Formats: sequence, C-alpha cells, structure tokens
Amino acid sequence: MIFGTTAYGFVINNIVDRFKDSMRGAKNVDLVANKEKLLSAKFLAVLLLLLSVISSLFLQKQGIIINTIVLLILTIYSYINNKYGIIANILTCLCVSLIFWISPINNSNLIHVAFLSSFAFLYMISREFIVDDYDKEDDLKVQKTSLSIIFGSYAVKRTSLFILTIGMLVFSVIIFNYQLPYAFFIPVIIGNSLGIWGIIKYFNHKSDSTYKFFYKVTSLGYLTTLFAIFYL
Repeated sequence: MIFGTTAYGFVINNIVDRFKDSMRGAKNVDLVANKEKLLSAKFLAVLLLLLSVISSLFLQKQGIIINTIVLLILTIYSYINNKYGIIANILTCLCVSLIFWISPINNSNLIHVAFLSSFAFLYMISREFIVDDYDKEDDLKVQKTSLSIIFGSYAVKRTSLFILTIGMLVFSVIIFNYQLPYAFFIPVIIGNSLGIWGIIKYFNHKSDSTYKFFYKVTSLGYLTTLFAIFYL
C-alpha cells in the first residue's frame, strides 16, 4: 500500500508538472513531446492508485480512511504546487505526518503517535522551506509563490532554524512530562541536530554541493524517526 500510494504521488506530480519541468530541462520533458509516453504515465498512475486502494482494504477502517486522505492530498498537491508553494509545503508535511496514524490507535499509544506525527510535520516543513529557497529562481519563472520569494532567504533561514530549535526543546519537555520512551530522543536530538547542521552549512555557502549535503543529512535525520516507530 505504501509503495502504491508513494509511487502514485510521484507519477501524478510528473504528469501535472510536465510543462514546468520541460522549461527547466527536467527528465520528464518527454511527457510533453511524446503523447504515447504521456498516455503510459496516466495508465501507470491509474494502476498505482488501484494498487494503493485495494491493498489498503486489508487494513482497519482507520487505515483505509488515512490512506484515502493521503491520496486526495497528493492529487491536490500536484495541481497547486506550481502556484502556491506554501500551501503545497503544508500538504506535503500533512502526508508525512498522517502516515503515523495508519497504525491502530489506542489509549496507550495515542500520545506516542501524536508526538511522532507532530515532530514529522514540523521537521519536514522546515526542510521544505529550504528546498523552495534552492528552487527560487526556477519558481520565479513559473510565477510560483514560496516563503523565500515572499520574504527572502534570510527569513527562510531564521524560520527553519527557529522551528527546529524550539521543536527540539518543546519535544524534549514533552518526553519527560509524559514519560515517553527515551528512544523518542533519537529523532528529536539526532534528527533536529542534523537539520540545523544542514541549514547552517547551506546558507553559509549556497551551492549545488551544499544543497545536496543539506538534502542528504535532513533525509537521514527524518529516517531516525523509524527507530521510534517500533514503540507504537
């Protein structure tokens, strides 16, 4: 189900973004010039959508509802991403945070799921702001809005660092107050520390290499969340 949902998101986004990506020299330029490839991509999107929906039927009712919401968000995201960057950022982070709610929820793990979901949302929103800052010049060509375009790169840096730093402090307090498993410190401390490191390195010297470094370390930081999932 996860494969079908994720792959559907990528394919539908490539289809909707094909004209913008052709302007930027992206790989899916063939979807504009080759009608057969476009038709194949649409057919693949339908197959992946069916795979996601059918496989979700083996989950509990809650899982089916969450997966349906994520599929709707992915579809809406693809159509608004070219214009409304900040809204697209929020939708992306909603998808990431909703994943944790697919597992069965009860009184014993409700606070755990809410904690990881909130952490994932804030972590990813700070990351998405930086990604849009890197794409700023290309986004201007297609008249897309983003935090970086509206308020500037300095505001993006301050906002992202603020979210990660305050998030680290607040989530640490929550872990102690609600006596959550200490394993939850792994994504909070390691993930946020890697995110802060990547942001500082990127803004100290903006380049393709420092952006790639930022992207890799923040991806690694998010993956540390997987360690905490075992406690749900």
